[in-house]
Amino acid sequence: MKHWCSAIDVAPGLKEKLTAAGLEAAQLADVKELDPSELLLIYSPPDQLLEQWRTREDTPVQSSDLRQIFQQQLKYTKLGACCAADWRLNYLDTTSLLRLIQRQQPRLELSTPYPEASPIASLVSLQLFKESPDVLENYLNLELHAELFGLQTDSDYIQRLQTRSLTDLLLTDWWQVNAERECSREQADSNLLRMQQIQDDFDRILQEQSGVRSLLQDQNKLSRDLLTHLAKQQLES
Repeated sequence: MKHWCSAIDVAPGLKEKLTAAGLEAAQLADVKELDPSELLLIYSPPDQLLEQWRTREDTPVQSSDLRQIFQQQLKYTKLGACCAADWRLNYLDTTSLLRLIQRQQPRLELSTPYPEASPIASLVSLQLFKESPDVLENYLNLELHAELFGLQTDSDYIQRLQTRSLTDLLLTDWWQVNAERECSREQADSNLLRMQQIQDDFDRILQEQSGVRSLLQDQNKLSRDLLTHLAKQQLES
């Protein structure tokens, strides 16, 4: 195994461990040029992918993007690529990753928890599955082909999302988004005020420098006048 690939950038800690294990990153668009048997394909549950995309990317993801991502990932897995969920890989240390690369079977504790879905991402995911059921089907198929490290497949995925999309949880999450947006606005206002202060300080320095230049010019003129006066006195004497 020589390369790893993910639809979206993995967590920094996992990236460091993958690099330490000797794997090189590859773009999903370039995977077709690689030998599938030398590839570790990293996928995320749809809700986690949505959440990662929201926090790391400026451009909103479209449902068509998600359909394409899971179609491609399942395709390359069926061609022989080793695949694993990012959250399971996050629990492995570098030594365990090296064992995985060597086609051994590292194992996780059975008590290892599934990633907790945010209420809004859960609701969006459930709606996505209604409109594009193939996304859910492809994700569950990835689970069937994946390295599970001794854990179970995510067969209760829908139930997990449903328990996280209750109204009270959604309201709390929604208000939290508003609070984050308000915090961002306050930060922007603070940055704007700081920039204005910097501009004022800069203008003041320029004015002070202008005053110094004016004083130097006056001193130079006075010196020239004095020298001229002394020269005239010497000529007259």
